[in-house]
Amino acid sequence: MTTALYRISSNEVLKISVKDQQFDSRDTAVFGQLDDPTTPDGVDVREQVDPEGPLRRLGFAKIAEPGTNNIRNASQTEIDTWADFENEDDNELDAIQANVLLKDHPQFRKMMTAVTDVALEDSNAVLVAIENLSRQWDQFKVDVAASVDFDALKVKTNKQIPIKKDFPTLPLSTVKGRQSDRVSKND
Repeated sequence: MTTALYRISSNEVLKISVKDQQFDSRDTAVFGQLDDPTTPDGVDVREQVDPEGPLRRLGFAKIAEPGTNNIRNASQTEIDTWADFENEDDNELDAIQANVLLKDHPQFRKMMTAVTDVALEDSNAVLVAIENLSRQWDQFKVDVAASVDFDALKVKTNKQIPIKKDFPTLPLSTVKGRQSDRVSKND
């Protein structure tokens, strides 16, 4: 029996087996299988040279027609769209695998929690700094409006905490240490 593995989104045939290979490990949301399809253009999806030719080559690239259980040569127009479909499918498979990692692998989940917690702590610290700067700016505007001359303004503004021009940066080693500490928490 002949079987064919194809990409559901574009119907691009990835593999044709004349030895009854079953593609049981495929993700059925992304890949389909045809059993005993008609193959009027042959079963080669690559030119048989050493090394094998490219998969998406006119005259060899195949497209599945699941409704009719047929596989035919693909046109250049069809081939030209396959890279975009492949990228979308790869993104979907990555998302599926990432969710599997979060669900089934406690070490991965713990590390992702640590990375997220450290990032949230840092972003919250930045928000606090921005709020402080905003209050200092508001006070500065009040002082400017209330000042009668430049000397009075200098006296009022010299009492304020100087506005920092740059936020401090943390070395990567510090961030990694904080992440390691977070991973070590029991939760």
